[in-house]
Amino acid sequence: MIRTFWILIIPMFLGYFVSTSTAAVINYKSLYIKHLIEITHQWKRALPKIKKSAHYAAEKIIAGGNLYVAGPQKNFPIEAYVRAGGLMLARPYNKNIILTNKDVILAATDNGRLPDTFFSMMKKTDKDGCNIILFCSSLNQPLPKNHFITLLFPGKKILSNNTIAPDLSSVSNIIGMWTWTGEFASACVKKGKMPNFYESYGLPGGIKRDEALKNKPFDIHSNVTSSDVKNPGYKYLTIVANSLSSILKQKTEFQKAAEIIQNAHKTGHKILVFYNGHMFPGEIINKQTPKWITINPRYGIYNIEPSAIESLSSKDVVIILEYQYFPKKFISDIYSHNAYCILTCSQNPPTWFLKRTKNIYINPFWPLTDAVVSIPNYDIKILPISGIMQSAIYWQLIGLL
Repeated sequence: MIRTFWILIIPMFLGYFVSTSTAAVINYKSLYIKHLIEITHQWKRALPKIKKSAHYAAEKIIAGGNLYVAGPQKNFPIEAYVRAGGLMLARPYNKNIILTNKDVILAATDNGRLPDTFFSMMKKTDKDGCNIILFCSSLNQPLPKNHFITLLFPGKKILSNNTIAPDLSSVSNIIGMWTWTGEFASACVKKGKMPNFYESYGLPGGIKRDEALKNKPFDIHSNVTSSDVKNPGYKYLTIVANSLSSILKQKTEFQKAAEIIQNAHKTGHKILVFYNGHMFPGEIINKQTPKWITINPRYGIYNIEPSAIESLSSKDVVIILEYQYFPKKFISDIYSHNAYCILTCSQNPPTWFLKRTKNIYINPFWPLTDAVVSIPNYDIKILPISGIMQSAIYWQLIGLL
């Protein structure tokens, strides 16, 4: 029997931040984003294992296999599939798929547990010779002994006494997955094939370009060489760390936003969150989000829910985790109720938004392309960071409450 190989990718540092009820006394540098920056450095230490896994997967996919993405982490397959800067050959896994010994499944758990459905998938992959690469921070249960397991656990976990503090695991797994994706592309090029990546649909020509490449997992006219894709994982992690560091410098904006949210909650007013990004709502609909914060459906180009803001008062707060563009219509609706607005989006807001004292803009420091790693002789950048930055900003705010 062909054995199922597991690469259990675990970052060294699992940090948490300490939450406090008074923003003024916060040790700001100890918070979520600070620890997330440290996680990116631990992923750099894990690069040898990631490269080995990616090269092994590249051999299988080039030989005719398929690359699937699965949970149980809810936002993991959503983030990896049909994603700006992501692989066109990635597909969502479901139990009805007939697997082969050339296939590879990327999976993740963010709570240390694996459900029965995952063990059913394990039995199927073992029978069919398919390989699973599991991203996680810890496992609270043993895996079957008939599977070969490689652990990457280069250090200690640092835990918080505050049990409601947001865990880094889910975002860390996404960072690891995109790092792996970059190394997978590098491995494919070394074997003579450049995988195709999606360009953002929100960019001019993005939809037309991607449609033309649909069902073409590799660039048949590629001029990309091995030197063009040297160390993409390291480059990606460096960019992620730099963007997080830039976000962290916005101390005044974060603390002012936290005070506004705290005051609204203390006086019995509403705090609404609207999101627009691949990792949502899975990233924020969990026990770590305070029950008194209301999570709303996507706004803007996806869904318009005017009823959600019709009852806003001047002391309510709207938090908008927007994607690329400034949501002008939505902001106008909020203005009509004179509510507070905390916004993050890639496009810098206009001056009139910034001048309003009830508005706060937190720059997520990612480009409109979303993808951030340049590949010479390839037409677009690869590997996105928006979901990581949006999540980091949200959890940083929650940690200040």
